[in-house]
Amino acid sequence: MSPTEQPTSAPAPSSAPASSAPEGQSGTWMLLFADEFDGAALDSSRWVTCYWWDTGGCTNKGNQELEWYQPENVIVGDGMLTLRALDKPIAAPDGETYPYTSGMVTSGRVVADTATPARFVFQYGYVEMRARVPRGKGLWPAFWLLPANHSSKPEIDVMEILGSDPSTVHMTIHYLDENGGRDNSGESWTGPDFSEGWHTFAVDWRPDAVIWYVDGVERYRYTDAQHISHTPMYLLANLAVGGDWPGSPDAGTPFPSDFVVDYIRVWRQALELALAPTADTYVDSSAPASNMGAGSVLYSDNNPVKVSYLTFDLSSATGLAITGARLRVSTTSDPSAGAGSTHYVQLAGDLAWDEKSLTYANRPNMTLTELGALTNAASNSTYDIPLNLSLLQPYAGGQVTLVIDTPSEDGLYLYSRESDNHPPRLILTIDCCRGLLPVVLSP
Repeated sequence: MSPTEQPTSAPAPSSAPASSAPEGQSGTWMLLFADEFDGAALDSSRWVTCYWWDTGGCTNKGNQELEWYQPENVIVGDGMLTLRALDKPIAAPDGETYPYTSGMVTSGRVVADTATPARFVFQYGYVEMRARVPRGKGLWPAFWLLPANHSSKPEIDVMEILGSDPSTVHMTIHYLDENGGRDNSGESWTGPDFSEGWHTFAVDWRPDAVIWYVDGVERYRYTDAQHISHTPMYLLANLAVGGDWPGSPDAGTPFPSDFVVDYIRVWRQALELALAPTADTYVDSSAPASNMGAGSVLYSDNNPVKVSYLTFDLSSATGLAITGARLRVSTTSDPSAGAGSTHYVQLAGDLAWDEKSLTYANRPNMTLTELGALTNAASNSTYDIPLNLSLLQPYAGGQVTLVIDTPSEDGLYLYSRESDNHPPRLILTIDCCRGLLPVVLSP
């Protein structure tokens, strides 16, 4: 079977939502970039089809490659990107004739001038491609990262596969050593024949490590931070033909040959900071002078009026890039604990209250600004209430009091911080890397 044919046993292009986590990963992830290639043509706002270096920009002479990259060899259709190599000689603008044409995409610049915005660059993240590679001597598909400042190192090769050995994926980081000499570290892993089906190839680029994954399984890890890039990088995917490493095609190499990509996505993992209340209690209009103290249950009701107050210390979030917030609460096992009505989370206008002395009579005012709401709560259940981050953000680094109340007579019973059963938590989603160095996300 020709390697350009679709194997009958190969799964179809993925229909997974672009916002899902990377394959094999858990936790909370933020999607920085995604191209599902669902359009009828390449998105020129995301990609260019040539290297940035002037008239010699459509090949890589340093590797002695034999192709000249052409825009028409980059095909988008049926939810896939196809980089197609052809046995088609071309007289190139650099004055030389190349025996092959092929396709490439890069999210970098189309010109050498670094003042010109790149299509997309990023600093630290999880990069993943789902693809099927071609088989045949001299074919060299690759997915890699280069520095946005146009230096050649460090370079992260997410994957390289030689068409003469399509079962082996090569994972490499190239860098300059202490003396300025070129060096590299990497691993080759032999698995299934990657030309016979769809597979994911990924790198988790962190400040202190670069971790390679194949089909969601870690296959190599590099941890020498001094040689890891700490400046923004851009994406490249190409199908080279010939060169020092793969050698030239032979009579058995099929043309056309296709490097087919289902999607390219870039995430950054978000960390979660779960904060326990430093104080919480409720007040009751039927006992306006009574302090309810440190009980194990909080109430929200309107007949009589019962309002709950929860204070959180956000000093541990000082300087962190908060990208989301939610209040986690749990209803008690009492059959009456749930409520079909809506209960609102608001801000207290005064933080100067004490759990041991707060009463309905001296309760702090509410700002009447809604941060979030909970509706149709069942008993003995846990809920995450999304909060309006823009309203909460000014309190980062200090303290905030959240108030839970309702205009309804359908009361809500929640476990307090003193309870052993699911006490409340304010959960902040943190961008793990944004504060380390500026992240550049080009339009």
